[in-house]
Order: sequence, then C-alpha cells, then structure tokens
Amino acid sequence: MALSTLRSATVDGVDGLAVRVEVDVAQGLPSFTIVGLADKSVDESKERIRSALKHSGYKLPIARVTVHLAPSAVKKSGVHFDLPIALAVLAADEQIAKSERWEKTLLLGGLQLDGRIQPVFGALILTDWAARNGFENVVLPLENYAEASLIKSINVIPVETFKDVIAYFDGIETPIPTIKHATINQHDDDWLQVRGQSQAKRAAVIAAAGNHNILLHGEPGAGKTLLARGIRALLPPLNIDEQIEMLKIHGLQTKRNYDRLTIERPFRNPHHSASPVAVVGGGSPPHPGEISYAHRGVLFFDELPEFPRSILESLRQPLEDGVITVARAEGSVRYPAEFLFVATMNPCPCGWFGSEKRECQCSPQQIQKYQKKVSGPIVDRIDISMRLPSMTYDELRTEKDGRSELGQIRSLITKTRQLQIKRNGCLNSRIPPKALHTICVIDEKAEQILKKAVEVYGLSGRGVHKVLKVSRTIADLSGHEVITSPHVSEALQYRFEA
Repeated sequence: MALSTLRSATVDGVDGLAVRVEVDVAQGLPSFTIVGLADKSVDESKERIRSALKHSGYKLPIARVTVHLAPSAVKKSGVHFDLPIALAVLAADEQIAKSERWEKTLLLGGLQLDGRIQPVFGALILTDWAARNGFENVVLPLENYAEASLIKSINVIPVETFKDVIAYFDGIETPIPTIKHATINQHDDDWLQVRGQSQAKRAAVIAAAGNHNILLHGEPGAGKTLLARGIRALLPPLNIDEQIEMLKIHGLQTKRNYDRLTIERPFRNPHHSASPVAVVGGGSPPHPGEISYAHRGVLFFDELPEFPRSILESLRQPLEDGVITVARAEGSVRYPAEFLFVATMNPCPCGWFGSEKRECQCSPQQIQKYQKKVSGPIVDRIDISMRLPSMTYDELRTEKDGRSELGQIRSLITKTRQLQIKRNGCLNSRIPPKALHTICVIDEKAEQILKKAVEVYGLSGRGVHKVLKVSRTIADLSGHEVITSPHVSEALQYRFEA
C-alpha cells in the first residue's frame, strides 16, 4: 500500500486547468473518500470505479482509500476523472506497475459499471490543453476520438473498455478507427428561395463579407426570415482553426450526437421565450449559451423586440468584443462569441406601419413603445439596417435558377474575407479603433460626405467607426484599396435605413 499520483486537468471555460490526482491507500476501516472541491459527478465516481474494476478483473482495495484532487481551491467537475482515479488507485494498491508512458499521458473518460468507457464533455478542450502542456499522448473514449484527432500535435488513443487502457500502458497498440465526418450542407435552398429583394440581398452579401451585424425590418411576408436564414449559404466553410474553436464550445454540451463530427458553421436561432441562461450562458457549473454556440457562425434573433430586455442588453459585450463573460459567485468564465448577428423585426405590433398594402391599426404610442423595446445602444451596434419592401406578384412567381450566381457570390465573399484576414488580421467588423486610420483610408470627397453625416444626423463615434468598417467591406468587394464616396454613401444608406 502506497501513494500514487497522476497528472490530469479540468475544464475552465474553453481551456484546461492542471489537476493532480493523488491517491493514498492505507490500512484502516474500508472507505473511499474524494476531497479537493469535487462536484457531484466526480464524487459519484466512487461507485462507478468500484463496479468497473470488479468487471475488469481488478478490485477496489479493502482499505482506507483517499483521493485528493489538487489544487483544492479549484472546483472539479466531469466524469472524465474516473479513469485517472481508477488507474491511480490500482497503482497505489500495487495491482499494476507504473508505466513509462504514465507521466506523458492524459487520461480522459468516464467508467460504466461493466468497465466500458463512456464519452465525456470538453474532450477537445482538454486534448488541446494537453498538447500545449507537455503531454505526448491522450487516452480517451472512442466516441471522442473524432474531435480530439483535430489536434495533430499529440497522439490520440481511443479506448472502449478499462482493459484497453491497461493494455495501452502494457505496450499493446490500439486500433485507430475511421472518422465519420458529417456532410456539410451549404443551405443553398434557403438563399435561392428569396425572390426579388435585390437591395436587401446586396446588404446581406456585404454583411457576410465583413461579418457585419444586420437588422432586417419590414412588413410580414416581405421575406425577412427567409433572407436571414439564407445568409448562412453565403459563408465560406470553416478552416481547421475555426473548426477547433467551434467544436471546443460545442464539446461542452452534455447532450450531443457522437456518431459524426459536425464541422459546418453553426446557425443558432433561439426563441424569444428562451431563458437568459439558455441564451447567454450560466448555471452551476457555468456553461455556454446560444450566444457562444453561435461562435464562427450565425446568431439569428427573429422578431427582435419580442426578446426580453435583459437578453438584448447582454448582447452588448459580444457584439462589441466577440466574447461573453459569465459571472457567478464562484468566479467568472469567458466564452468566445464571434458571430454574425442577424435580426428581424416588424415596424410595429401589427406589422403594417408604412405599408402600401394594408392600413396600420397601431396608435403612435404603441408604435413608439414597440420600437423602443430595442434600446439605442443595441441599435448603435448594428452595422447594417435594411427595410424590405413588400413583394409584387410577378416577383413571387419568378422562377430563376440562381445556383451559378450563388457560387460566384460565395467565391467573392471567400476571397474578400481572405483579403481582410491577410491585411487586418481579422474581418472588417473587428478592426480595432486604433487601426481604422491606416486600414480604412478614404479620399477627400468621401471624407466630406462622412463629416456632413456627423453634423446633420448626429452620428456617434461608434456610428462613424461602423460606417468606416462597412465602407471598407464595400470597397473590398469592388476591389478598391481606397474608400471612395460611393462606398461611404452606400454604407450611410444602410446606417440610416431604419
């Protein structure tokens, strides 16, 4: 009977935090105690480990077993501690010998009662952390292999049973499975179903090219929702770094499909009745919400004024900084939230204010109250605002195969995005204020137009920056290095469309 230690880690936001698993097996009344601020999922590992060892040909020591997860002040959660605890217990009881692979291998996996390994959340986060912190190998459940294998700088060993783990440390190689990738759906049909609305489509292309937030408003049936859904068809596929970023967040979901690895850009469309925790994130322990699950994709709010004020105000930080901070009593966690925000709204409660088809039934007070549900600071963070006119019968009945045109648009957007990344180090919507003068170079005539807009319309400092960034994207789409007056004029049009 002795002391045994293993290096492990716990999930901390979208990164890992080092944890040392210490196990002491000593004489005394039989007991199994886990200390070190472990949550319920970790504490319950005692019974899972007891049964899994028995069904794998080993046994829990009839002694006083103490497990310490250090550092003690950091809360530990997740069933992935089952494997390192079980292995350290066997080593401390001298049922197995310590392998030379021991110190360089991170163990992740929950144990089922029969000794099989169950998948864990946060596997990609911890695999990436291990690769950056001196580990050479990571042993994890077969179901987590596809996502973890995206990290090429570490050996990923998939296992199905606890016996497979022991075999690995005995030098027996584990067969590598074939990865099943989900088919990437470009959602072309969503875009192709949009009839007419050429100006709104132009605004959508600009939004997709520079990742600019866009608000679509107009009467019911104008095609706002359809166009909003169609924007995802314009976005290029995720590159490998973006895939890892996106999958790190989605890997924190406890309910997910492990059969295939989904690598398309996310499209999140929360209902206005969703709770603030579901949209923003939170809980105990903290977890991401829809705002973070939309990272590197599209966050779509249909009927923006119907969302609670608390949720709308929570958009301020991610729209400005690309991150969301979830603060709780035990600490705060920052999650990435770099998304293309798309929202729709009607002009009034009945939807027909300003329409040529029907008469609005709302009073001026009702219209004002409805529109004020979206606060000024949120509106100020919207880059593009576009009113969609009502559709004519001829536009609705027009049949046109626009697949080749869509392919050209997507190719142009991809090229424009690549240009921005090379020049800015980011997309145009994220150009920092200190770099605007060097990146958004405008000619004299364009400067005068922008100055007049500030004087006449009272454009805020943030508004000026938004106009410059949208102008930069319009210029990039047309292949101009310098922003000219038509580019600024078009950007201003989208700013004051509301």
